[in-house]
Amino acid sequence: FSIMASILRVDTLTDASSNHSIATSVVFDGTAKVWGVVTSSASVTASANIASGTDHGTGDYSYSLTAAFGSANHATTAVSSGAGAGRICTSNTARTSASVIAIEIEGHAGSSSDDNQELSTHGDLA
Repeated sequence: FSIMASILRVDTLTDASSNHSIATSVVFDGTAKVWGVVTSSASVTASANIASGTDHGTGDYSYSLTAAFGSANHATTAVSSGAGAGRICTSNTARTSASVIAIEIEGHAGSSSDDNQELSTHGDLA
């Protein structure tokens, strides 16, 4: 018994009743390639394309990806979602690569802070 690889090539996806359709380019170009809900210790609660999280110290986190991007040029949006909601989340470009997203969390006074996070990343996968 052998399994053969196959390719399905379509331009548009349509629901069964043909009431809703979308171009496949929107699916590939317009959707997040990574999303996650993580704790203040970088424990991944729910995600897509996140293999593991690392807590590097107060407010400094990185997440290894299951499938890498084509380069380090991808955009991550993150929010703090725990008790410190409203804190500022920024990308840590020193740790970011094609296979890692990294964020830092700061309070309004500029000091680093641990907090839960919700994040998504857009870009082209390798």
